[in-house]
Amino acid sequence: MNERRDLAWEEVSSRQIVKNEWIDFRQTAYRFPDGSVFEPFYSYSRKDYVVIVATNLEGNFICVRQFRPGIRKVTTEFPAGCLERTDGGVYMPGEDNPLENPLDAAKRELLEETGHVAREWNHLLTI
Repeated sequence: MNERRDLAWEEVSSRQIVKNEWIDFRQTAYRFPDGSVFEPFYSYSRKDYVVIVATNLEGNFICVRQFRPGIRKVTTEFPAGCLERTDGGVYMPGEDNPLENPLDAAKRELLEETGHVAREWNHLLTI
């Protein structure tokens, strides 16, 4: 048997709960390879974004502190931000949006959030 087929879930039904410029939130029912149905399975898509792991000349990480409403706390984290549309339109998750280059977004976000400009850039990973 085809190993990938044995692992694939079949979508039985899907209902969009919220869709706006920030999030696409769905409730889906899936049929597992053994025939059983699992529901509800909640999933969401959101804007594409970059995270910048930057260091200063002394080798210290450059971080930002900001309030996170989800956990109701101020956190220390790496600078990050969403890729912007290149045509000025409204971003919609799950749709074909003309987006800025991720490196350009990273440079913009580092400057906006920290006031720093980096001389060297290296791509670490894409998720």
